[in-house]
Amino acid sequence: MEVLLTKKDVAKIIGVSEKTVDRFRNRKTNRLKCLKVSGTVRFERQDVDDFIKKHKS
Repeated sequence: MEVLLTKKDVAKIIGVSEKTVDRFRNRKTNRLKCLKVSGTVRFERQDVDDFIKKHKS
């Protein structure tokens, strides 16, 4: 089973603040996919990697 990442984990991986992760998560298009588990937000590593690839400049 894959380990799910916290918002703090994702912020460290991407190099942004947790608030920015929330903004990426709440965008209407090209958003960062997330899961809600027991009232907390979690991310799959593959979704984070896909998001990074999509937004490389």
